[in-house]
Amino acid sequence: MKLNQKKIFAVILTLSFLGACSTFSFYNVPIVQGNLYEEKDLDNLAKGLSKDQVKFILGTAMIQSPFHKNRWDYVNKVTVGDLVISDKKLTLYFDSNELLDSWILEDIN
Repeated sequence: MKLNQKKIFAVILTLSFLGACSTFSFYNVPIVQGNLYEEKDLDNLAKGLSKDQVKFILGTAMIQSPFHKNRWDYVNKVTVGDLVISDKKLTLYFDSNELLDSWILEDIN
């Protein structure tokens, strides 16, 4: 009788440990791709800034197309496993004097 009670206790203990694990998935590391910029960096943008000033604030643009010299694209994507947390695109437009004219922030989700 004592041996049966020990086996039942061992089974209950094992099942409780397994039940405590709600999921058997691995830890997924957040992956940040593209340009890192914050809301305060966007607040520092102002019409009339030179390309060097913009580069100082936001860093080098991810996309500087030779076909669109007056347009810079900053792309930012954060994923955890297959889940997309954030997917943003910031497009800056410069005038003919290479001064910041306008910008558009898109949430691609």
